Amino acid sequence: MALAHLVIRDLFGYTLPAHLQALELVRDLEHFEPVPDPGHLQAGDLVWLGEDRPRVEQEEFVPQYDGDELVNGSDYPVKHVAICTGTRDDDDHLLLHASAADGTNAVWPLRRFRDYDRYGRIYAIRRLRREFRLITGGGDHR
Repeated sequence: MALAHLVIRDLFGYTLPAHLQALELVRDLEHFEPVPDPGHLQAGDLVWLGEDRPRVEQEEFVPQYDGDELVNGSDYPVKHVAICTGTRDDDDHLLLHASAADGTNAVWPLRRFRDYDRYGRIYAIRRLRREFRLITGGGDHR
């Protein structure tokens, strides 16, 4: 999640509240607006990926905390977030993410995520709302 926070800050000049982690960000419609499907992806959009056949569906997941720690996070079907960086010549979107498979930050085409059960389904695509983006060249928030 730190990567998503850094990219939003560096790309749009906006610092998300630190308490917004994966579970909170995917549900956050104050800072983000939904993107209807991958065909509408733009650079900077966040894409949440997860299990294609989860034990618990996203809508049915009820978080359980011990203090500030989420104790049933392994039941949550959304396992990963990636940031759209643009589109390749073959019209496949490129996503920046912290890759466990590569052991580093990596840019993968969207279709590559389908090769991993853990990332087989797109659960949400969100775009930072316009009012939180820094206007290019203007130096002020819109």
